[in-house]
Amino acid sequence: MTDFLFQMGLSNAFLSLALSIVAMLVGAKARRPHLAYILWLLVFIKLVTPPIVKIPIVTIPSQGETAVASNKNLRAGALLSNSHQLNIDERPYTSVSSKFDITIWYHARVWLPPIWLLGSVVVFSFSMVRVCRFSRMLTAESDVAPQQ
Repeated sequence: MTDFLFQMGLSNAFLSLALSIVAMLVGAKARRPHLAYILWLLVFIKLVTPPIVKIPIVTIPSQGETAVASNKNLRAGALLSNSHQLNIDERPYTSVSSKFDITIWYHARVWLPPIWLLGSVVVFSFSMVRVCRFSRMLTAESDVAPQQ
């Protein structure tokens, strides 16, 4: 379930990023604000709708449960001749590359929240600088209304 939600969020984020770049370029270069507003509306709608494109991600295989059978009355070869067979996953990791991918994923899980937080702080700071500039420009250019 977590992998599905992560994949859904990642797919929506990449498609929204592409749409937002197009909306930004149309707003800056084409000088058609109505078209830019429609594109920004599509970006916000895309963020809350299910994904259209599936982006493959690294999935972490779940570790199978290990069963241990012990019986003091059995001799060494008796377990092989027994009619009951245990299903034990003998290969939890098939190759070195899958171990490497899982190791990267575990390290990335540690670093993703701080990177996300840093990005949020940068965007918030950039927005606050623009708000302050606009406020100063508005104060400098506006005249006081005359008293009646």
